Amino acid sequence: MRTDDMFNRVASRDNIAVVASLEFIASGARLLVVNGHIYWDHHYRDVKVIQIGMLMEEVEQIAERFSRLPARPPNEADLKLGRPPPKYDPALKGTDIPLVMCVDTNSHADSAVYELLTTGEIAHNHEDFMDHIYGEYTRRGLKHRLNLRSAASSFGEMKMTNFTPTFVAAIDYIFYTPAALKVTSVLGDVDKAYLDKTVGFPNAHFPSEYVTPACLLGILADI
Repeated sequence: MRTDDMFNRVASRDNIAVVASLEFIASGARLLVVNGHIYWDHHYRDVKVIQIGMLMEEVEQIAERFSRLPARPPNEADLKLGRPPPKYDPALKGTDIPLVMCVDTNSHADSAVYELLTTGEIAHNHEDFMDHIYGEYTRRGLKHRLNLRSAASSFGEMKMTNFTPTFVAAIDYIFYTPAALKVTSVLGDVDKAYLDKTVGFPNAHFPSEYVTPACLLGILADI
């Protein structure tokens, strides 16, 4: 992707996420947690797509490496219960490891960013590329194999996660792998009566990504 657009638009905006590879001491179960913050400017929505595309490629590689690590040796309690630590199939390249992604996409649910995250692919000529050139990404499109679902998919999405006098929208999301995790609860929208009395958030009581921690706890409660 050594193109002018990559150097001029994306290269200086490549610090977007942290990925944690976790293993539970008690059970040996594994979990990947991703926390990301994508570029904000709508006039650079091509950059947002590239950022998410690069992130998904990196997460897939991290998951694959994680899956190749040997399982934790069984301890005495495991042996008594006949419960060996879970094993992850290297042939699945990490897609069987539970994944939670908390990301401020600065993008609406009708964007290429959201489409890529939830469907696993976008076309090479998606309008959000805006005629910019990004090598294989704009020749073949983008794909990932992580099979993500929004934590709010049961009712669509939150009405908004960012509230200011000039901008009200849902731009922050949690995605997870439904094959390995399930949502047990979701924090609802902020009460309208409260919104009528405040300038907006972030504020002293609500961060702009207020939806993230409560929903994450709902997902992890079932691990």
